[in-house]
Amino acid sequence: MGVKAGTDFLRSFRFSTRSLSGGGVLGVTLEALEDPSEAVGKTLRFEVWEQDLGVDEGKGAKKSDDDHLATFTARVAESKPMEYRETYYFFEDVKRVDAYEHRLPGPERGRKLSATVKGKPQSWTLKAEPHYVPAHFELAFEDGTPTRGGYHLGKGHTVLFRGQERERERMVYEVGVDVYYEDTLLALLRDARVDCNNLLVQNLVTAAETFLADQLDMLEQRGIGTHYGSRLQGRLQAVIDNTKGRYSAAQVKQAREAKQRLKEDVRTYGLEKGSCIGYALMTLELGYRKTRASADWKWIRGFMSKGRGTTLAQGFEASGWTGIYYNRDVDHPEDGDSWHRKRGKATLKGKSFFGCELSESIVDYLPTTELEDGTTIAPAKRTKLDKASKARLDELLKVPWALLNGRAGSHVAMLISGTVYEIHWTGLPWRDYPSPRNKYEVFDDRKGFVPDPKDPDAPTWGFLSGCVHVPPGFWTLPKAKAKAP
Repeated sequence: MGVKAGTDFLRSFRFSTRSLSGGGVLGVTLEALEDPSEAVGKTLRFEVWEQDLGVDEGKGAKKSDDDHLATFTARVAESKPMEYRETYYFFEDVKRVDAYEHRLPGPERGRKLSATVKGKPQSWTLKAEPHYVPAHFELAFEDGTPTRGGYHLGKGHTVLFRGQERERERMVYEVGVDVYYEDTLLALLRDARVDCNNLLVQNLVTAAETFLADQLDMLEQRGIGTHYGSRLQGRLQAVIDNTKGRYSAAQVKQAREAKQRLKEDVRTYGLEKGSCIGYALMTLELGYRKTRASADWKWIRGFMSKGRGTTLAQGFEASGWTGIYYNRDVDHPEDGDSWHRKRGKATLKGKSFFGCELSESIVDYLPTTELEDGTTIAPAKRTKLDKASKARLDELLKVPWALLNGRAGSHVAMLISGTVYEIHWTGLPWRDYPSPRNKYEVFDDRKGFVPDPKDPDAPTWGFLSGCVHVPPGFWTLPKAKAKAP
């Protein structure tokens, strides 16, 4: 072909777009050629790379083996002129010739738990079939099929990102393609950005729902779940000690039996401890790992200190997540605790919220009419509904996955499309054994972030103020105006 980098041939190659979401289609198109007689019929090689942000700009920057994503070959072809476009060049006989993994995993079917119970091996098949999707995109080559007003991209080829267990990318990848004829470099296609936060969020939702489903499934099948509260043993010991004489002899006996049973079942069934932040952590670890972005999660996890959710949230802020302060009623908290008012006013003035720099706020969306102690707030003194915040709340409830911190991060949960997923650390793992809270479930019943007007008695998230962090790309509303303190 005799064409070298720097000639007009460089302008012949194009990406169909330079910005797409994870799983989307990135197309390679071919426009007017300098010398069609030399190009048509020739087979080209396409080397697909993941570029390091700010490092690889196609100027000889070093690439690691993990950055190489795929190799394709395709032959240049020519169609007849059409009314809306002169000679149409395209690719045919497209082949993938690398040996990398290129198939998306399917649902995880047939997952099992096993244990040896009283000397006999037993196993239980979990009903949930989680389907996780790793970070990837589809690469397609214009195949010559005429379409009015644009290019037609042929079959997409799945390209998975590699090596992200070791290299942090913040879920946004830059893709480049080097085009060769034999050993001659013809073109450098650069800076197509693939934002895989959508796939991460999809996997986080799947992980959270699967942990809950497995717990409920095992309670149904064998009467013993998969998790127990991380502070259950201490709670039972407190009843056994009965230092203040609050418990009856029957309750002390029941607690002693439960403690012994818990010890035996942990050993037999391999039960795991669960806590409020633990549920979020194991969901995040699994979700990032299934997205093949463990390095990102490791870096974010490093922000967490002393088990507080607000320190974990700082890691997400550093990764581009949006932090939102929420407070149902700043001036009249339903529980009567002035802490909500003082902290709310300070936060709305722009002060840090326990280390979190919250850039958004949703406040006064559920004005209090009566306090928990029965005190009625006079109509003239009630907080006026903030309609703008109410509209923003409606958008928040549509977000598929967000990290939720109640109060100052003392309780952590996940907000999934308006529903709160949480764990209580004193929960018991048995179906036939009531807890002191009259609940046997470690994973709390899913509840609404705000009361359901159609079902006032439905359980509702009880933390009146706190913060919530939303992944990049899922909070698109314009920044709220500052609220006067």
